[in-house]
Amino acid sequence: MTAKGSKRIGFLGSIIPGTAVTLLWAAPLMLLFAFMLYDPGQPGEITRLVGGISVSLIFGAWMARDAGYFDR
Repeated sequence: MTAKGSKRIGFLGSIIPGTAVTLLWAAPLMLLFAFMLYDPGQPGEITRLVGGISVSLIFGAWMARDAGYFDR
């Protein structure tokens, strides 16, 4: 995604803003999973934590793509 009148910055230059927006969208969900839903005393919690963080990153990437990032 380029602004009107600016030069194309290439593939890597277009990935950086999309990655930043992905992390901005995923951060609240990751904090929810990490600090509110994670109970270290229970068996299998690491699996739930990793699954929750993965879902957060997928959600963030989906929202960034819908916002117009990651377009070629």
